[in-house]
Parts: sequence; C-alpha cells; structure tokens
Amino acid sequence: MKITDPESRWLLGWNVQGDLADWTFYETSAGAIVAFPKAPPKSPPSNWQKIQRGRFSAAALAWQTLPHETRNA
Repeated sequence: MKITDPESRWLLGWNVQGDLADWTFYETSAGAIVAFPKAPPKSPPSNWQKIQRGRFSAAALAWQTLPHETRNA
C-alpha cells in the first residue's frame, strides 16, 4: 500500500517510519510512505545479536538510572 499524497499525511500529523503494530512503514526518496504487513524474522537471532541486544538494553537501563541533571549536561 503506497500513500502518494504527502500533503495529506502532514496535515494529519502522520509521519511514521519503522514498525507500528503489525505494519512496517518507510518513506521513499520521492516522499511517499510505503506500508506493508510486518513479516516475522526468517531465522531466530544469532548469539551475536543476542549479545548486542543485551548491551543496548544495559546501556538504556544505565541511561535511565542517571539523574536528570547528568542527562541534561
């Protein structure tokens, strides 16, 4: 499904990219939004992917535990 009228989506305040619910959205170089049903992964995550995701989760948790003054600095 391709939404070709970029003006209407800006008027509605709809600027989405990535996964939203069961749909994946992206914007083409011409400015049109393309939406298609999200597909499940073809294979389970590798050990390396699990390690990387764990690192990002740990970094996000560390960031959230910082005081607001430190984050604002």
